[in-house]
Parts: sequence; structure tokens; C-alpha cells
Amino acid sequence: MLLAGCGIRFDPAVYLAARRSLLTVLPAAGAGIRMLGDLAPIPGRIGWNALVAVGLLFLLAAYDRPLLAAAKRYRTDRIRSELVAISSQLLYYAGSRLHLHGKLMRCMPYARLIRGELHMLLNEWYHDADAALVRFKDRLGTSEAYGFAETIRSLRLGESEEIYHLLREMVREYKAKIEMARAGRKEPASYGLFVLAGIPILYTFQIFLYPWVQEAQKLFDALNS
Repeated sequence: MLLAGCGIRFDPAVYLAARRSLLTVLPAAGAGIRMLGDLAPIPGRIGWNALVAVGLLFLLAAYDRPLLAAAKRYRTDRIRSELVAISSQLLYYAGSRLHLHGKLMRCMPYARLIRGELHMLLNEWYHDADAALVRFKDRLGTSEAYGFAETIRSLRLGESEEIYHLLREMVREYKAKIEMARAGRKEPASYGLFVLAGIPILYTFQIFLYPWVQEAQKLFDALNS
């Protein structure tokens, strides 16, 4: 699910095997580069760059889960925003005599990240719409895509005011999640700004006030003695 949420379509077993192989091979490669640097006249910059590259690859392989989770959150936010735009456009066509396929075609300009997946869905639509919707949500790999695909399936079976009401509720829910995600990103940023603002105060204390504190401490020690 984590790989699918990042848009990575590798077999999880192959991915995990490659990850374990990297975690085994990279330390040996780093040790080999160090040994070659000691035995052969390799330029220092080349050896250093190779060691840095091996170290970065090892860190990426060792801490891949947090990186994948962050990439999934970023991709999910973008997909959610595009699904809101597409769903809002579908609501605009409520009551129109256009076929659902035609309505989705007119929503294509609102898709950027999921344009390829939406294009494949529309190409596979008349062959088997249900199977095309299943492949669409599997390719996107997010819960929002599952909800959107099921709503489209209901609209395909029969458009009604109840289904459009569900679509409006879905749009409101996704918009609320977008606002929550924005608020969540602003909070760490505000903490970072608070820390950055405190650095000059710390330096001011260290440069100007700390010597006076030391002198006062010496005076108190002299009086107590």
C-alpha cells in the first residue's frame, strides 16, 4: 500500500529484496573504496565522492519508510486536490444529457498528476467500465481514489440526485482534509520560525550577557568564601 500510494508499481517482494541487497552490498562497497584508496593512488575527490554516494544510497535504503511515507502524503494531497476539481466539474454537469464518459472527458483539463490514469480509464471505458474503474483506483493507490471510483461506478449505473448528493459530500470531505493538511504543514513551519528567531537571542546572550553572568558568579563565590 505504501508503494502504491507513492505511485511505484514495483512488486513489493522485488522491492524488499533489492532493499536488503543494498543494505548488504553498500557497506562492503564503502569498505572496498576505502581499501582501494589506501592501496592505489586514487584522487581524493573521486574517492570522497564515491564514499558520499555510497553513504547516501545506504541512508535512502535504511530509512526508506519515512521517505516513502512523506512522498505518499505529498502525492495524496495533490491527488485529493485534483479529484476535488474533477468532482466539482462533474457536479456542474449534473442534469446534462451528456454521457458520463463525455463528462469525464471534459474534466480532463483539470487533471495533471492523474492525467495518465484518467486517460487510461477513458480509453478502457467501453471495453469494460467496471474493470477499468478497478484498475484506475489500483493505479492511484489512495483511499480518495477508491471513493471517487465507487462514486463514478454508481453514476454509471444510474445518475440520480442522491448520488450527486454523495458526490457533494465527498467534495466537502476532501476539501476539509486539504485544509487539515495545510494546517498540519503550517504548524511545523511556525515551530521552525520560532527556533530560527531564537538563534539571534541566544547569540546575544552568549556575546553580551554571559561575561557579566560569569563576573557576577565570581563575585558571589568571593563573598561566600
